[in-house]
Amino acid sequence: FKNGYNNGVYKKYFDNGGRAELVSIENYVEGILNGPATYYFGESHKLISEKGSYLNGNKNGTWTWLDKISDTLPDGYKYYSGTTVYKDGEVIDYDNINNYYPSGKIYFQEIKLDSGITVSKNYHPNGKIWIIKKSDKKDNYDEQNFDNNERIISETTRRHVNGILVYENKFWWPNGQLKEFTTQKKSSP
Repeated sequence: FKNGYNNGVYKKYFDNGGRAELVSIENYVEGILNGPATYYFGESHKLISEKGSYLNGNKNGTWTWLDKISDTLPDGYKYYSGTTVYKDGEVIDYDNINNYYPSGKIYFQEIKLDSGITVSKNYHPNGKIWIIKKSDKKDNYDEQNFDNNERIISETTRRHVNGILVYENKFWWPNGQLKEFTTQKKSSP
């Protein structure tokens, strides 16, 4: 403390039945958050939920985060993570988002490119690619689906063309030959 204010490193603990568990580590300058901060959650507060830096009481710069989705989702994946960039406490950008199976292998990954294209990837439990989707800000996209051996099994393209929503679907046999090709048109909302 300095002049009645938190000053320096401040650690906050949770009382878990007589056992202290670290919940956060923050840095203060005369009562105002300034500098690195780390927040914990999960069983025994062992997982880092957020980590970044404050400037004059506001989140500033790149923050990494991890959050829990659910214990009951298919295949048991339950966490996702990513980065968010702040300036004076306001979000100015976000970057990668990742979801994981309980085994620690990646389930889902989303990457925002400088060009405005977002690339999303889903993975099978064995770590091989399941789905790759590239989309733009106008909700146009290309999506490819793969089997457990990373052979393409289907592809969908969606485009807005002169007020019409156009879908093209392709399906492949396991030997790689084209099985079916369809085109569907709908009025754009």
